[in-house]
Amino acid sequence: MNAIEQSLRRVLAKGDATDPDHRVRIYEASERAIERLLAEGKIDEAGRDAQHAKLIAAIEAIEAEYPPDAPAGAAPAEAASTATAAPEPAAPR
Repeated sequence: MNAIEQSLRRVLAKGDATDPDHRVRIYEASERAIERLLAEGKIDEAGRDAQHAKLIAAIEAIEAEYPPDAPAGAAPAEAASTATAAPEPAAPR
């Protein structure tokens, strides 16, 4: 687990991590923080790109624990066990 993922998990734990809107707000704030670093000259574009890649990897790891059809308020492990497969789309005619 990289430092960005650890930070995201810490912040998510302060709210309702099972709430997709809460998670999105945290992810967007992280994105803005990276952009601020670039604007303030603390990182260059290559550094920004590297941070974005780490952020994306962290978000993907976290979101894998929250299936899209999990009930609101379900714990990550519970959400995974209660998730149902999405139906296959109908074949075009």
